[in-house]
Amino acid sequence: MIDEAGGFEYLVTGLVVGVPVLAGLGMIVASVLRWRRTSRLNRAGQHVTAVVADNQLVSVGEGRVRFRPVVTFRTLDGREVKTVLEGASSDKSHLAETPIDVVYDPDDPQRAAVPGNRAGGLVAGLVVGLVFVAFGCLAYLLVTNA
Repeated sequence: MIDEAGGFEYLVTGLVVGVPVLAGLGMIVASVLRWRRTSRLNRAGQHVTAVVADNQLVSVGEGRVRFRPVVTFRTLDGREVKTVLEGASSDKSHLAETPIDVVYDPDDPQRAAVPGNRAGGLVAGLVVGLVFVAFGCLAYLLVTNA
C-alpha cells in the first residue's frame, strides 16, 4: 500500500506533468480541427459579397477591445443571413455598409468566413500547445530523475 507521503508525491507529479500535457494536446487538437473546418469551408463553401452591418465588441483584457464584423448577405437560395465573422477581428471598427467578400457553408449559412483565411489560429495554437507539452515532459524528466 502507498503511504500518505508517497500518494501526495504522485498527486503533485500527476498535476505538474499531466495538466500541462493534457492542456497542450487539447490546444493542438483544437487548432488542427479549426484549420480543417476553415480549409473545408474555403474549398466547398459558397462565395458571396456581404455588407458590414455592425461590429461585435470582444474584450481582450486590460480595457482593450477587438472588433468583429457583423455582416449580412443573401444566400444563393435567397435567404437573408446576419452573422459574425469571427476570423476577421480587428483593432479598429469595421465601417458599416462596407462590402466584404465572404464564404459560407450552404448547410449552415451562419458559418461564414473571409475567403483564404486558412491559418485559423493554427500556428499560434500549435506553438502554445507544443510549449505546454514540452513543459510537461521536462517536468516529468525532472521529477523522475530527482
